[in-house]
Order: sequence, then structure tokens, then C-alpha cells
Amino acid sequence: REREKSTQSTVLNSLKGKSVTISVKATKTGKLYAAVSEKQIMDAVASQLTVGINAEQVLIDDPIKTAGKHSVQIMVGEQGVALGVEIVLSAEKEAK
Repeated sequence: REREKSTQSTVLNSLKGKSVTISVKATKTGKLYAAVSEKQIMDAVASQLTVGINAEQVLIDDPIKTAGKHSVQIMVGEQGVALGVEIVLSAEKEAK
């Protein structure tokens, strides 16, 4: 049990104050084709922060359907930590 608490504490500290960036495809008007999923956030945390979490640990209050900065909760045991999620468009719109 102590080892589990120590592992949870390490994960919480690794995520505290951090953010990830997710690149998604969008329409010409900037609307996302689909809401960002818990799995996409889990994969971004694994690749960008090298912290292993499960998709079930990601709590999204409102579906993320727009580009910009958002916040989600990552639950680790009984505790949660806020994680910043920045959604960027993968294809730049032609501005010229």
C-alpha cells in the first residue's frame, strides 16, 4: 500500500503545473472534426511528459471541440491534478 501511495504521489508531482499539446485536423472554419478524446490526452501525456496514465483517469468536464487552451483533471487514486491541454490545428489555414 505504501508503494502504491508513493507511485501515485510521483505521478501527481510529475503532472502538476504541466501541459500537453495535441495537434488535430479541423475544418476551414477552425472547427474540429471530432472532440478530443481521453485516449488522445493519455497518449500525449505518455509521449510528451513520459508519464503513464490510463484513459479512465482523464476527466473532461466539457467536450473539447475547439482549438486553444483547455484544462482537464487527471485522477490518481483519490486525488486529482489539473493538466493543461493546448489544441492546435494540424493544417495551417491559408492566410494569404
